[in-house]
Amino acid sequence: MKFSIISLAAIVAFVSQASAAPSPQGSLPIFLCAGPDHLTCPDSYHCCPPSGITKPDGQCVLNGTPCPY
Repeated sequence: MKFSIISLAAIVAFVSQASAAPSPQGSLPIFLCAGPDHLTCPDSYHCCPPSGITKPDGQCVLNGTPCPY
């Protein structure tokens, strides 16, 4: 009888911890702009220019945010 009570308590503790943990939210989407396809940024974003051959497309960042490179 003690084994089943201990098992039940462990299961309840595990389930309560798993349900209390926040779910991962992910990161902001990365939008590309400029480049050979002349892509544009969505509203409230601005285009940072391409950084050369290694990055042929620019990257959209939120307005008021400096370019990352």
